[in-house]
Amino acid sequence: MEHEYDRELASAPSPSSAEKLLQALELMDVGLRLKRAALTRQHPHASAAELEQLFREWLLGDD
Repeated sequence: MEHEYDRELASAPSPSSAEKLLQALELMDVGLRLKRAALTRQHPHASAAELEQLFREWLLGDD
């Protein structure tokens, strides 16, 4: 038995390559903001410069 949601999903147009790229970039931005927030929580006494250094180290994979 097919549900109405399944029928709607099957008939929905597929996102274009540009839309998929935009979605990926938006998700990446959210992920980076979440990581910055996590570092701020993990290091509450760190200065902005120290947090930026920790973030850059994380981006470069120096752990």
